[in-house]
Amino acid sequence: MKYLSCIGAAILLFGAVACSKSKTEIGAAPEVEKKSTYKDVSAIITTSCGTCHSGPNAKRGLDVSSYASVMHGDKEDKVVRAGDSKRSRLATVLHGTPKLMPPTAALPANQIALIEKWIDDGAKQ
Repeated sequence: MKYLSCIGAAILLFGAVACSKSKTEIGAAPEVEKKSTYKDVSAIITTSCGTCHSGPNAKRGLDVSSYASVMHGDKEDKVVRAGDSKRSRLATVLHGTPKLMPPTAALPANQIALIEKWIDDGAKQ
């Protein structure tokens, strides 16, 4: 009889613990990190780079006024290598390689990280 009492108590205890858990804790899939899109970085890019790099007279032929123009690149090459921020000039110049952009002051680290994440996530629109 003591054995049955112990089993009953264990079942009640397990049931109480299981019921106290939220639905997300019981058998839910882990939360997946959201992939970045151009919308997440467009304001940073246009505000920080657009003064010099927009319109028909954009410096170096790089126009950052739209997703298509950013992805097109400048007169020499692409500035975004989707999936590879380490090889994307848009990201490397933010760290000062080969020279710092914007030239007036470095962007805050969190904004640089957002741009790098967007590129590493595939630079999607």
